[in-house]
Amino acid sequence: MLGANLKKIHVDNKFDAFLNITNNIIDNVNETQYYIPGLTFILVWYVYFIIGEGKIWKYLFGVTLSGFLGSILTALFNVTKGYFTLDYILQLKWLEAILWHLNEYGYVYISFLKLRIVVNELQKKYWNYIMYALFVYNLIIRLIIATVIIAGRKNSAGSHLLGFSLFPLSLIETIFMFLIIKTFIEHTNENDKYKDIINTLLTSSLTRMFLVGLIYFLSSCVCYFYAPAILKSIKTLIWRAKGTLGLIFLMDLLFIRIDIREQMSTYDTYKYKYYYKTNITSNFGSNLSNNSSKFINYDNNFFDYSKRNL
Repeated sequence: MLGANLKKIHVDNKFDAFLNITNNIIDNVNETQYYIPGLTFILVWYVYFIIGEGKIWKYLFGVTLSGFLGSILTALFNVTKGYFTLDYILQLKWLEAILWHLNEYGYVYISFLKLRIVVNELQKKYWNYIMYALFVYNLIIRLIIATVIIAGRKNSAGSHLLGFSLFPLSLIETIFMFLIIKTFIEHTNENDKYKDIINTLLTSSLTRMFLVGLIYFLSSCVCYFYAPAILKSIKTLIWRAKGTLGLIFLMDLLFIRIDIREQMSTYDTYKYKYYYKTNITSNFGSNLSNNSSKFINYDNNFFDYSKRNL
């Protein structure tokens, strides 16, 4: 495999070369592997510029853009490797590795940013170090994979190493799921308005992280499937599912936005009735002093989060 010679495609003239390249590009676009990341990016782009605002939406836009550009470079390599000097085309793999790293790690980091709003454990400083270490580790693994691909001179040369990149990501998602369940149990006995907001964030996050963690874990396993044909088909199916992660995050954020907006409307009504009631009672001062801090924290921690990030 090392130093393999690629079969050249011979064409009679430049126009035939143009037609062949164009047909190959169209064939690649029609493949689900490259179509889904492009569709996901377009949908996220549209929603982001229409209603998206805040750090989480910006990260989702950047992550899906990285996946879209990564799939374009993969398709570009497949199309042009027969028409140009392979040694030059292979250099695209360095940039492709960085883009896929940003895409795969980015989804986990978005989960981290979203969860630390309501999960106190993730607000501890050592979790920042864990996420930084994961970023560096995943980047190194992706660059190693790119090195193996360039040495092997074909896309499949480093596929068996993808498990080293994806399995740690699935492990972090599993830890996040455990922390979600733990936080949910801690708030079970609370009887407060903001509990509904916590439940909305935790429930949606738990469902999404199960899907993301499962897809990453399965992707880390199927990278070793080469034969028979049924295993290769399963591998293809899992990789297609991996391309839908952006859509999963997009729907999750939209559903959370709708739920929290409804909670905000309910809360505004409740707050109005509360202040109206306390204004007509003789013990207005004591009631307000006992409860005002609670409402202020409620606004800052949850509704302000929904306005800025959801």
